[in-house]
Amino acid sequence: MVIRETREPLYRVDNRGPDQLKETGFLAKDIHDADLDQHLGAGNRAFVSTSRNPAMPWRGRFQYELDLEGGIDADRTVGSELYGGHQQEVAIPGGFPYKHVRRFRVMLNEEAVGNGEAAPKYGPWHDNPDYEPP
Repeated sequence: MVIRETREPLYRVDNRGPDQLKETGFLAKDIHDADLDQHLGAGNRAFVSTSRNPAMPWRGRFQYELDLEGGIDADRTVGSELYGGHQQEVAIPGGFPYKHVRRFRVMLNEEAVGNGEAAPKYGPWHDNPDYEPP
């Protein structure tokens, strides 16, 4: 397992808005199922997916810029060719609180992105007033 040692921003696209995530944070769906290979293939395990790439064409209403330490570098851990590593994924074990969201923006063309017809287009960034560095 290769742990991320850099501090560049990470990104996540999600349908949940800031108000909902303030209360729950970004939580893994099953903290007892810590199989990284399964997570990369199907998701919904003991990790929360993030990416180094802000232009990933993921469908979701909001894009979040995150300030996080660590995480598992999926490309270097399992090899990017094994799961289409263009995602530049950093898997975060267990999840993280909303206070580590630096800023967020709204996706303007979610339907077209979800149908594979377009690259994401976003509105302006909004700073998170609850942001705290890790």
